[in-house]
Amino acid sequence: MFVILLISLLNAERIYNMIPSPVKLEPHEENFTFNAETTIILPKLDNSVLTEELQLAANALSEIFSKPAGFQLKIVQLIKPDPTDATNIVIFKISTAIINKEGYQLNINPKYIEIVASTPTGLFYGTQTIRQLLPPEAELQQKDESGINWTVPCAEIEDYPQYSYRGLMIDVSRHFTNASMIMRYIELLSLFKLNVLHWHLTDDQGWRIEIKSYPKLSEFSAWRKDSKRINTNNQKNEEIKQLEEGIEFNWGEDDDQTEEEDIEVIDSPHSSNQRPHNTIHFRNIHMNDQKDGLYGGFYTQEEIREVVEFARRRFVTIIPEIEMPGHAVAVFAAYPQLSCRGADEKVHFDVATSWGIFSDVFCLREETFQFLESVLTEVANLFPYSELIHIGGDECPKSRWTSCSYCKKRAEEEGIQTNGLQTYLVNRISKFVHEKLGRRVIGWDEIMDTGLDQEAAVMSWRGTSGGLSAARKGHDAVFTPQSHCYFDHYQARQKDEPRAIGGFLPLETVYQFDPLQLTGLRKDTLSQQERETRQHILGGQGNLWTEYMPNIQHTDYMLFPRTCALAETLWSPYENKNYDDFRTRLNPIVKKLDVMEVNYCKASLKTESIPIPEKNENQNQKDYLFNHV
Repeated sequence: MFVILLISLLNAERIYNMIPSPVKLEPHEENFTFNAETTIILPKLDNSVLTEELQLAANALSEIFSKPAGFQLKIVQLIKPDPTDATNIVIFKISTAIINKEGYQLNINPKYIEIVASTPTGLFYGTQTIRQLLPPEAELQQKDESGINWTVPCAEIEDYPQYSYRGLMIDVSRHFTNASMIMRYIELLSLFKLNVLHWHLTDDQGWRIEIKSYPKLSEFSAWRKDSKRINTNNQKNEEIKQLEEGIEFNWGEDDDQTEEEDIEVIDSPHSSNQRPHNTIHFRNIHMNDQKDGLYGGFYTQEEIREVVEFARRRFVTIIPEIEMPGHAVAVFAAYPQLSCRGADEKVHFDVATSWGIFSDVFCLREETFQFLESVLTEVANLFPYSELIHIGGDECPKSRWTSCSYCKKRAEEEGIQTNGLQTYLVNRISKFVHEKLGRRVIGWDEIMDTGLDQEAAVMSWRGTSGGLSAARKGHDAVFTPQSHCYFDHYQARQKDEPRAIGGFLPLETVYQFDPLQLTGLRKDTLSQQERETRQHILGGQGNLWTEYMPNIQHTDYMLFPRTCALAETLWSPYENKNYDDFRTRLNPIVKKLDVMEVNYCKASLKTESIPIPEKNENQNQKDYLFNHV
């Protein structure tokens, strides 16, 4: 707490506005100034892989100045870098004394800067701290003509994350965004020291990744007619359609936010079952492609590789998600025989144009497993740096299996009931991914319901109980509960808030998120079992479901500044957390977002959160969220 108070007291005179806040900071007088003669010095190592990653970390710092300052920092290698009698240099050092592999020490003085870490990852995070300490103009995409000095305040900083998994999920199925915008978000994640992008590539409303062995996925599954069934008001439907086509609207400017709307109830807990609000206030940038009047798009394998490489250079791991056994209607538009109804008879499917849960799921015939294994093999090759492959597993109705001849036969052969077929599929796929592809699966917490392969990891979204149960059983767990991590929920009480799925998740509630605290494991004295459980809690993640976000300004608005709060709560020490201090540091940080043209929610910087009452155990999720929007 002392460190945060010290930073706050010095802010009036010295600018140390960093998000996340560091573990320790000792401020000093004076500044270090970067110029065209500043040189980065790297240690000369025998390890070629480590040398390449060191170069990536150095490039991250050098390239900051390329566009706004018109110069790049020179990079040289020395066997034993030494700052003695040297000036205007930035020294990168590898030291095993830094225990945390993502941690670093940063010494900034007027003559030189020294970054010390045990890995290139730690060195990279040191460069991102420097980037935040630079003036906002460092984010310009053209040369600054104001004559600004590229200075950073002198200080000694010790820093490392409390969680190894710090992620953000982006859904590109409901509304598609092109590869360049995904790379833009990766850039923003790395700036705030988030290290995982969970890429939700498939769902009922669209398949977004090219699979060479199944070309119809790109030809048919990536395109839908439109998404008009958002509510039953035809005028509103037309406005939604025009919004997706790029026409600007100022919806509900004089509306009262509490006004009831005539809408279709969407039966999906992931979607919060909530009414949308009818206001939006920013010009649209297209996120989608058009094909014969259809909405959609997909990433070619070349684009996927480009995004993955971009992420690697920013020390961000991308976890791809391929939904199964539910949320697969888009697949059936191309390959209907993989569904239960399509396996027994000729049935035509369209890619879904409404949100929610659909009863058609994968049929558990061998042809389906051939499809899934082929898809996952290509996906694993496209994402070589991710240990985990997400297989969904959420919201899977089982009614089709009870009437499907193939599925009933499968259940009989395996000696299980048809409602146990999801566990069979998940564990069979998990074994394939582990033994044949050398990876591990991760899925939404429903995959825990009736047993799980030991190698699988769990992503806990229905509160924290699923993740805690998984961790107790020796599974790695990532926490992303709706209560703190669903960025498709409203974030302010302003009547002109843009359309959202429902719920209420203000900035302060995100800042209060802490997986260990929520699971009761944030305490001084732990039993042996609790210590073992705690080792499996990897961290947390924010989720952006894009049902009501047809353009990049809207996704920006829902992500920021809540992503900043998420980044700090997953990185900075729990005992140092202070929301008022975070808000103080956030105000100048958003100046960087202004320069980066991020359309963040300004209302969340002005309004205080309104506490939501605890949910009664007898109250369902739909009623709870609906009553507190």
